[in-house]
Amino acid sequence: MKLDLKKIKNFYSIIVTQHKYGGIQTNLQELLVKDRNDLYPWSVCIDDLEIFLLTFLKIKKDSAISSFFDYIDYREAFQERLICSDELEMCGLFLTSPALFKKFAKAEETITTDIKMSDIFDAHYQNGLGFENEINFVEKRKTRLRAYAKNFDVSFVSGEDLQ
Repeated sequence: MKLDLKKIKNFYSIIVTQHKYGGIQTNLQELLVKDRNDLYPWSVCIDDLEIFLLTFLKIKKDSAISSFFDYIDYREAFQERLICSDELEMCGLFLTSPALFKKFAKAEETITTDIKMSDIFDAHYQNGLGFENEINFVEKRKTRLRAYAKNFDVSFVSGEDLQ
């Protein structure tokens, strides 16, 4: 197979880890030294990536791939100004409120996330994601999709707050 480099419009750096590394993984400023104009990679635990992609496919269906790339594009903007201990909070915000996610990506202040942002994943997991050989899928599908948070308490932190 030969790649036609003229057809490649974008490329992404994604670091997939076996374990979660909390705040340092969600905001790579403390971990990486880079040139000012270089972009940060997206770092995610394999388990979080799996549940994110499976939920994405269930909800977005045919638009899942383009929506995933939207997430990666906007997610980079949060680097250096995010206080978050779990990447699924950011993924959940994107799935439940993409317009709000994009609005926060354009803000200049540091934001803190809300643990309820990841509720969407528990709700869809309990209802069945539909992947091949999913355990108890038939029973899960009989369960109504439970309500999950769609509005969140997001705090903004400015330089004045740190003085």
